Amino acid sequence: MRGTIDNMLIALDRLPRSAKRLVMVAFDLVAIMVAIWAAFAIRLGTPFPAELADVWWLLLVMPPVTVAIFTSFKLYRSVIRYLGPQFAFALFWCLSASAMFM
Repeated sequence: MRGTIDNMLIALDRLPRSAKRLVMVAFDLVAIMVAIWAAFAIRLGTPFPAELADVWWLLLVMPPVTVAIFTSFKLYRSVIRYLGPQFAFALFWCLSASAMFM
């Protein structure tokens, strides 16, 4: 499995900056929706909280708003320019290990 992840990271490293930025934006869009759902699920103690139906629009509105904020602060450009593949690899493994302990 580690070889597959290494190959994926190498393939991502070889992409042009614009493609890397697009991958980050797509990941952030999904991650923000998952984070909103997880916040409600954890807080209310059920995987599909009924209260989430009242604020469903958050799942549609917050991801693009957050990505626009990240873009306005030039976060994506900074991450691609100054953080190399070793950092991305280390961050991936650290976050994965942390998530396993949650």
